[in-house]
Amino acid sequence: MKQIRFMILAFSVLFLLASCAAEEIIPTEIPTEPMIAITEPTETEPPVTEPPETTAPTEPAEPTIPSLGEAAGSRYECYYSDEYDDYLNYYVHIPENAVVDMPLIVYLHGDGEVNRPQALPERGLRNFATKIYGEDYPFIILEPNTRVKSWIDGCIPELLIGLIDRVSERYSINVDKIIITGHSRGAIGVWDMISTYPEYFSAAVPVSSPHGSGHIDYIKAAGVPVWTFAGDIGDTERWYHKYLAQNVDQITACGGFGRFTVLKDCDHSTARSAAYVQETFEWMLAQENGVIPEE
Repeated sequence: MKQIRFMILAFSVLFLLASCAAEEIIPTEIPTEPMIAITEPTETEPPVTEPPETTAPTEPAEPTIPSLGEAAGSRYECYYSDEYDDYLNYYVHIPENAVVDMPLIVYLHGDGEVNRPQALPERGLRNFATKIYGEDYPFIILEPNTRVKSWIDGCIPELLIGLIDRVSERYSINVDKIIITGHSRGAIGVWDMISTYPEYFSAAVPVSSPHGSGHIDYIKAAGVPVWTFAGDIGDTERWYHKYLAQNVDQITACGGFGRFTVLKDCDHSTARSAAYVQETFEWMLAQENGVIPEE
């Protein structure tokens, strides 16, 4: 009897062990960390790029100077005014090195060139400019020609201003550097123009004559720097000295700039060539409209 009970108990133990081995064990705790998918890296070829082109450093381009667009040389033309129904013939001289924004020098001739334009190439300002600078003078020259012995009568001053406007626009003139000069009767015209239209001019050089219209508006004329000349040979030329000195004193007293130079060993005719030298041209070109130079 005891032997049978022992066999039943042994069989029950064996059966229980077999059942536990067959069961799946499930964990009782749930992991709190997220699951991370791990993937094996794949090898990829890097993109092929062409090497950048290498260029040698380049020098900065030279600034271009605008050309005037007009051929060099001298032109003899006519300016007609509808407003005044009158005209002025004139020469305009363009240097070989002409560009835009150049100064303009207006030259008023004396009695010897009245209604004689053919005399201007030899007796005018261009003749003196080329002796100094050759054909590369650093300005444009305007030489009007009157038909009467006057620069101050009738509508001549108005015609002259209209002509300056026309030439300034056509040749792209630097309007801050318009100079007016003249000899003998032309110098009278210079005094008159700076008394009437001072806002136009950056400098004035009257040679061998002291007055314009018999009267100078010194307050207006003081707005234009003036350098005047006269020779020391001949009664007429020496007579000018007193009045030219007075003009300079009056202009200076009104806050302007004035200078008077006596040209040694010069008469009325030779004073012109003695006055138009490089120092004079350089002084004219150094002046600027609205600026009064210091002594």
